[in-house]
Amino acid sequence: MAAQTARPRVWEPFVRGVGAPGGKIPLLPPGRPVPDGPGTPLSPLLILVDVGPVRADPEPGPPWRSTLVVRDELTPADADALSRADLAVLQPLKPGEAALAGSALGLGESAVWLTRIRDDMVAVVNRRALRWALLSATPIESQLIGRPSRR
Repeated sequence: MAAQTARPRVWEPFVRGVGAPGGKIPLLPPGRPVPDGPGTPLSPLLILVDVGPVRADPEPGPPWRSTLVVRDELTPADADALSRADLAVLQPLKPGEAALAGSALGLGESAVWLTRIRDDMVAVVNRRALRWALLSATPIESQLIGRPSRR
């Protein structure tokens, strides 16, 4: 795993608490290339991107490598990447964000429910299928990342 972020202080407690086999999770500044090494079935590579709007890659990435894009708020600049996502996990959204997500993900009238879910819920969207999940953090997860909420 590697994290590309403009907010390393936000991620440092998580990185310290997670601990990774074989070493520390690198926190890379925006613009610095992420590790090029391919993932493997026994050691898949997750790239966490927390740098603002990102463009969607038109081609699939290498095998056993996934990218997780973290956004504090959805903007029109995120629509293309969201529409190409294999999976979207959404916390409660503001009405404008819900409309944008609904359009990008093909949710139709269901998008309005994205504004009505509780703080401890997420919407999980895969291939236009919308599912709801209730989050239940363990004590250590609560200590590391706090209560579920949008800041």
